[in-house]
Amino acid sequence: MSAHVAAPETAPPPHQFVPQQQQPPAEYSSSSEHSRGGSDGAPRKLVILGLPYFTADETLQEFFSQYGGVEEAMVMRDHATGKSRGFGFVTFKTSNDAARVAGGEYIVDGRRCEAKYPLPRGEVATQRVTRIFVAKLPQTVTEDELRDYFLQV
Repeated sequence: MSAHVAAPETAPPPHQFVPQQQQPPAEYSSSSEHSRGGSDGAPRKLVILGLPYFTADETLQEFFSQYGGVEEAMVMRDHATGKSRGFGFVTFKTSNDAARVAGGEYIVDGRRCEAKYPLPRGEVATQRVTRIFVAKLPQTVTEDELRDYFLQV
């Protein structure tokens, strides 16, 4: 069996948007005023995953302002070191703006990021991982050997 060689990924243009509508979790609730929309109580707060470590709060706010009014944007940082933890939160002024952005992929400071509705504290995501990245395999490893290895679980 021949080894499959993937073509190099071309860099997407800055500010690329790939829509993939995501619904807020059914049990979504938060005591934060920033998370709630208007009278419908729809969430306005999104978590942005995969941020570059040098992204600033201002950059995050400026980037997502092109999709609607942003009330607050915050990159989460380690309390001891002050370094970015690679994710942040954006609170939109309306739940409609948040809904348009949720589930999409964006390029922020040159890195692909995902915007999702945050899970309530203590909740664990139940999504199943459908792909993984495996690096530094010897060229002698076949697709069947790799599949058999991961089927041993």
